[in-house]
Amino acid sequence: MYEILFTDKIKSMKLIDLLDVIDEVQAYNGGWEVIFMDKSLVDEDLSRCERLSAIPANYGGILFLHYLYDEKLLIECIREYYGEEVTRSVKSLVEKGVPPIRYLYDFESFFDKYYRSILKEAYFEAYIPLKNELKDEDLAELRELLKQVKDLSVEYEIIKSEIDYINPNDVRRALDESYYLIDYLKALRRLYEEKGETYTGYLVILKSYIPIALTLKQLEEKIWSISPSLWSYAKEVTMLFYKLI
Repeated sequence: MYEILFTDKIKSMKLIDLLDVIDEVQAYNGGWEVIFMDKSLVDEDLSRCERLSAIPANYGGILFLHYLYDEKLLIECIREYYGEEVTRSVKSLVEKGVPPIRYLYDFESFFDKYYRSILKEAYFEAYIPLKNELKDEDLAELRELLKQVKDLSVEYEIIKSEIDYINPNDVRRALDESYYLIDYLKALRRLYEEKGETYTGYLVILKSYIPIALTLKQLEEKIWSISPSLWSYAKEVTMLFYKLI
């Protein structure tokens, strides 16, 4: 079974209730050496990019990269909070998909009050390492299997990379022994420094939007069921890495 390595209490909560937890983990500076980025950033000034730290899983790690909002509800909330004049000035921008944050004063207070009404979907990427003994014919077979995924909302990519990892059983112990979230993150860093290993191999990146009302347990089930055949190719290790966005 695919596991996001959080407590059962956290995993039983909806994503909309976990934004602070997700932000804290993804903002953590763990000193990971492997950094992923999209090809679109190759010619960009990387110093201006945000660096996100992966949330540990027993098969790799997962990231929540952005959220989608309901345009109609956003307009209604802007009208309620800012009034009709401000609403008229930003409505056309919202309808074009332009984030209104730079055009609204006191946006943080507005978001804190209304985000539960506005946000509707989250975009995730699950990085799943593959066994390092796989041959070319195994990868070709896996690509064919992934082409048969019936969930059309799911995209995938297979890449070759250096993979830094630790034993998920060690991560589970660290989780059990940690009282606060920051204790868990510091324990991950110690494990990485003391027991981290590296290999060069392939990984599958699964990408999809999901309703923000889903719990992490439901997301685990979704990822596991996307392609049941995938897991015989996967290596059960926890990856620690960053992604630039």
